Amino acid sequence: MTEEDVGALRIEARQAARSARIEADRDFSKRRRFRMILLFLSAVLAGAVLGAAGSAVYFRRFRRPPTTEMMVQAMMARLESAVEVTQAERVAAERISRRRMDRVGDMWSDVFAATREEFEAMHAEMGELLGPGRFQVWDRLERERWRRMREKMGRHEDHRRRGEGRGAGPAERKSAGR
Repeated sequence: MTEEDVGALRIEARQAARSARIEADRDFSKRRRFRMILLFLSAVLAGAVLGAAGSAVYFRRFRRPPTTEMMVQAMMARLESAVEVTQAERVAAERISRRRMDRVGDMWSDVFAATREEFEAMHAEMGELLGPGRFQVWDRLERERWRRMREKMGRHEDHRRRGEGRGAGPAERKSAGR
């Protein structure tokens, strides 16, 4: 073998080593890119899960049902965005919507009171039907279910019963002579 052949073999060996390094770098780059994309998608997924869980906790704990004033203001905003109204029409529309929303709130208060009475009457009849032993078991389960429901629905009760919102409910108005 001549020196030229040895030189050519060295050059070929260098080129083969260089192409092997380039190929290895290319494979490493593909794996690295795949890992980066996987990491990004994992971060997006984790953010979505945490956001959904956080909003669920927030809305269950801190969100209050709308008051009459909030509903009237929202309705007025929708009205003004849909059509052009004068100041006199706006005042009249506010008065109408506030009066009607007060009546709707009164109706719901009466409905909630009536349904509670019906559930209490059903409870008493079930006590007569089941007898003392089985009734105690059923009663304990029902009371626990109602306690959980009251906890869950407590934030959705009529604001008037807690002294918030637009004022006294129908029972309080009747007793006050209004």
